[in-house]
Amino acid sequence: MVFYVRNQFALFAKTIRALQASFGNLNQNKLLGRGASSGFGPSEEITLGTNLSLSGTTLNASGGGGSTPTGTGFRHITGGVEDGASKLVDTADINNNQVTNAILADMAQSTIKGRAISAGTGDPTDLTATQATAVLDVFNSTLKGLVPLSGGGTVNFLRADGTFNVPPGAGSALSVNGGSTIPTADLDNATPVPASGNSNIIWQNSGADISGAVNLANLLLKYQYKSGFIEDFISSGNITQRGCWTSEAVASGTFIVPSAGIIDGNHPGVMKIRSSTTTNSGWRFTSLGASGVATLRIGGGETFICIFNIVTLANLTIRFGFIDTISATDAVDGCYIEIPSTGAAVGKNSQNSTRTASSTIATLSVATWYTAIIQVNDAATSVQFTIFDASGTQLGTQAVATNIPTASGRETGTGFVATNVGVVATDLVHIDLIGAIWTKALVR
Repeated sequence: MVFYVRNQFALFAKTIRALQASFGNLNQNKLLGRGASSGFGPSEEITLGTNLSLSGTTLNASGGGGSTPTGTGFRHITGGVEDGASKLVDTADINNNQVTNAILADMAQSTIKGRAISAGTGDPTDLTATQATAVLDVFNSTLKGLVPLSGGGTVNFLRADGTFNVPPGAGSALSVNGGSTIPTADLDNATPVPASGNSNIIWQNSGADISGAVNLANLLLKYQYKSGFIEDFISSGNITQRGCWTSEAVASGTFIVPSAGIIDGNHPGVMKIRSSTTTNSGWRFTSLGASGVATLRIGGGETFICIFNIVTLANLTIRFGFIDTISATDAVDGCYIEIPSTGAAVGKNSQNSTRTASSTIATLSVATWYTAIIQVNDAATSVQFTIFDASGTQLGTQAVATNIPTASGRETGTGFVATNVGVVATDLVHIDLIGAIWTKALVR
């Protein structure tokens, strides 16, 4: 039995040697096999490809086109070949929307990703609330943004221009017409208990009432020291005296009934000025009397109002307000609006014929109702000239602060004068209302 096994093993070894001999000898650095496209057949020598080598009888495989990247991360491969050393993942290797918030580094609470002011260009950082607000715009008249610093306290309010300001009259008791005061405690929608001699008055504002106690006797007394005159031209025809104003022709002009349809519910009394065939003719309403004597002294707080509708601008000159002229000539002393044939209305101050004219307040058209207001401030240091259309929209305003005739001997008057330099009788202007009032209490 033992003899038989030994003979079988010897036969197997002999067979293997015979097979090796039949393959023939191999060249070094070769493998025995069959090529990929050779089909079924005898064994062939296989050549070692790139990155493969034999060390003795051991087959080795080496790295790719570059050395091992430094750092940590993914190995970067382009076209199946590793890139050079230290080449890791690029931004282009990451698809959009693939890095989630959870993958980002944790942030401290109450911080915002950004870049602080003066930090320069660089990586995003976690900004504190103070750093974040320093980056944002501050609210002003042109920008949305953060509320600016208030300056502290409990009185200041934020204005539309982005600044905090003290309300007008803040910290003072509310007064009525410069007279009796209303205690702050009474502005609580409750009826106060008036002091002796006072009366309760309630003002209503959008459904919420505020109340206060005022001395009506003192209030009426204040009005006694104010003056005012208004002419609404309800009476038709050439009435010589209209209130404080003398109504007279200028060089044979006429004052006649208005054009058809000019009177309406908003303009219940209207008269029309018409020129004659004499140059510089028209009509005037002035407080100067027939001889043009000026008796009004500008002292501050004067207001003049006029509502009018121009019929034609050709050859026209209109002056109204505080004037001392009774003809087509310009005023010597006064504060008034002048409308020439161009329609470009200006405000003018004249002191002893030294005049200062404003820029154009508004350029006026025919067949249009206008309201003009001339206001001398209480200190008599500036005159405001403003024109509105019939809807109350302000068309323009100008202020003039020089040559205000306030000195003794520089008295003026009030009124309205319209003239036509041409020699053809022409309808000039419709006049609805003139008025002169004093808006400050006079001591007398």
